[in-house]
Amino acid sequence: MLMQNYSHHLFLLLQDGKLYSAPLAKDIEIALDIGTGTGTWAIEFADEFTNTKVIGTDLSPIQPATVPLNCIFEIDDCTDTWLYQENYFDYIHIRTLFGSIPDWDSIYSQAYR
Repeated sequence: MLMQNYSHHLFLLLQDGKLYSAPLAKDIEIALDIGTGTGTWAIEFADEFTNTKVIGTDLSPIQPATVPLNCIFEIDDCTDTWLYQENYFDYIHIRTLFGSIPDWDSIYSQAYR
């Protein structure tokens, strides 16, 4: 867990304190954080986008119980077929999953769907 939080902090330093670099509108409705780990990114994103439902998914339930009301965590394997309807998410966040994804084309295909 410490390494995940360290990596998150490193990304914040590299991105001038920003959680994302995409040109996002403040009124997005649903965001997904794939491989959320400790949930730090999802929690901070939910704090910044208070009207956005933020879903963090991971294989392990290691996220804290106390989170913003607009943030939830689900146990999910992103390499399985996604059960979300088409065009469900306004923003999908994926980072530091190298070595975890055997078929990136499949992940990106589902994300773009």
